[in-house]
Amino acid sequence: MIRKIPIWAALAACVASFAAGAFAFSGGIASAQGGEKGPGTEAPPAKEYSYLPPQYGGAHIPTVAEWQALRLTAMGAGRLGLTKYFSRNQMTAQVGPDRLELTCNMVPLAAWKHSLPGGKFNVPNEQVAPAITEAVKVAIGDARYFFPEVQEKDVRVRLYIEGNSIGVYEAGTLKLNPQK
Repeated sequence: MIRKIPIWAALAACVASFAAGAFAFSGGIASAQGGEKGPGTEAPPAKEYSYLPPQYGGAHIPTVAEWQALRLTAMGAGRLGLTKYFSRNQMTAQVGPDRLELTCNMVPLAAWKHSLPGGKFNVPNEQVAPAITEAVKVAIGDARYFFPEVQEKDVRVRLYIEGNSIGVYEAGTLKLNPQK
């Protein structure tokens, strides 16, 4: 059986639903139920984690940038090929007030013949810098999927090979750690 509802009734239902949602969102329900007593008298957050202090159960509404950084970090949890010499083992992102901070842990591929244990190289830094810079630019490209407006000058990438720090890429410049 098909029921026909007049358009004015459907629109009235939409307006009523919108108004009820706005009332609830503005705190009207909490106020009506006695949840809010007035400014500065907020109840402490519910303790949701028995092993942590109550402040860890407090509400936090992330910014869009924080959500994008979380998404990028989640995407960066798996191995992904960057170049013919490196794959990315892990990448994390943090948004700061003046730059996007990335941490990129890379793994050399079989074609890369210059790695030594401990994040060292068997040739001078000047010879490995172009290949590492190429891999970093691909990683920054991955970050631009989540932050399309970010400029290279606004990105700092802490670089690791198999968990060993090898340097920093900042404002378009690669600074490798000195080889000992």
